[in-house]
Amino acid sequence: MAVFIIIPTPPDAQIKQSLETKLAGKFYQMPKGEFIVSFAGTSKDLSDLLGITDGTAGTAMVASISGYFGRAPNEMWEWLKQHWTA
Repeated sequence: MAVFIIIPTPPDAQIKQSLETKLAGKFYQMPKGEFIVSFAGTSKDLSDLLGITDGTAGTAMVASISGYFGRAPNEMWEWLKQHWTA
């Protein structure tokens, strides 16, 4: 599966509710309200599924991730490792 990042604009609880309902266990919430998501489809498919495209779950940018690097909590790196090719 591909990994995506969702950046709510502004941070919006409706997007988290949509993720919990439709993709439970397939997302990780970042410290400032962004989400990384494991999903088999395109960024548009994910946006449509969550209700971002039509605005029912709020507004956000959805982008695929092709690589990663940096410093962050260990649990985030563990989540990425587990879901990167799952």
